[in-house]
Amino acid sequence: MNKLWSLTLGTLALSACGSNGIEGIWVISLNAETSLEAEYDCSENFTDAACPVEGEVVESEWTVTEEYESSPGLIMAEIVGGPRGEAFMFIGDQVVPGLKDGVWNFEFDSFADETITTNHESGYSFSQRDYDSTKVTITFNADLGGHAEGVFRGTNETILSYQESDTWNAWDEGGTGFSGGQLPASSYLEGEGNSNVDDESNCAADSCELEFTEVSTSATGFIASRTELKEGDDFTAIEHDGAQ
Repeated sequence: MNKLWSLTLGTLALSACGSNGIEGIWVISLNAETSLEAEYDCSENFTDAACPVEGEVVESEWTVTEEYESSPGLIMAEIVGGPRGEAFMFIGDQVVPGLKDGVWNFEFDSFADETITTNHESGYSFSQRDYDSTKVTITFNADLGGHAEGVFRGTNETILSYQESDTWNAWDEGGTGFSGGQLPASSYLEGEGNSNVDDESNCAADSCELEFTEVSTSATGFIASRTELKEGDDFTAIEHDGAQ
């Protein structure tokens, strides 16, 4: 699931100084229903295999059905204004700035990008890239006095990218003795040529390439109420006790 939902497992804490009308300690109730949309993209350079038709998956004998429901989530938030009319929010170990443009919007972006490449003296090379990014936007309309409403929105992008030698000298002197590569083409591509072996050309270049991208977006509405808890020690005690 999207990293956004880690918000329901902990406490929100805001830290700054100033006054802009949003300050206070809030209890936020997340709606049980979440809208979720996903888009997929696949690209490859195989000669006798191809990505499935858009919106479809590689044919399989298995059918998987998933059903999920949950109760509403509760989280606490402390909001303190910044010196120039902004606000700052801690979500776990994230510090998130917020600005008001009609309503308050708090945003943060995070990403991780890792590429691992292995080479062998036989001429074999394999590279895998794993990229994952998340953007969370919290819309917080606090112009309702002691009550507020808003939406948690999350966008997550995942890219799996592979590059592998099309041919290599697996059985020559000093070779590795393996004929099948590591590229997981059969998991993503359709066609009899959805594999890469050492002694024949399977792709339209010196290397076989495959990239799979998924972009998912989610939205969860919430309502919030300002509590009578005081800033500082009272909120810290709630956080340390693990209240949710």
